[in-house]
Amino acid sequence: MTEQAVTFPSAGLKLSGVVHVPRGLKPSERRGAFLVLHGFGSNKTSSNTMAPTKVLSDLGYVVLRFDMRGCGDSEGEFGRVICLEQVEDTRSALTFLAQHPAVDPSASASSARASAARSQSTPVASTSASLRSSPTAAGATASASSAASTRARRRGRASPKC
Repeated sequence: MTEQAVTFPSAGLKLSGVVHVPRGLKPSERRGAFLVLHGFGSNKTSSNTMAPTKVLSDLGYVVLRFDMRGCGDSEGEFGRVICLEQVEDTRSALTFLAQHPAVDPSASASSARASAARSQSTPVASTSASLRSSPTAAGATASASSAASTRARRRGRASPKC
């Protein structure tokens, strides 16, 4: 897999991310993609983000992991956690990922919205939004990421910048 450091705009702020593209992908070849979100109290380099990114990338998907505003290397006020702003950041990330040249343009973002709608019990709609419908992978990643964040908070561990 190759990693590409990227930035993209969200509400006038520059968000930092990393796109993982499967190794050996031909220039004309396109793949399905996943967006992996870091959850509360972590960032794009946290283990709860890196582990699902590796799994999905090893399976041949294009993956974008990024820092929400105010977290990690992204612009924004540190410590400000507004769910609707995180939803806006997620939408911006999904739009950016859908336009990446390695992503299959026939994959529909509406399947990601449907996946997110099925997991409405989670405050942030989905910890992994897929451009290709995969509710099992999205749900498993959401649960693992949320559980890891909860364990870290209970242990009193502060995550770096968010």
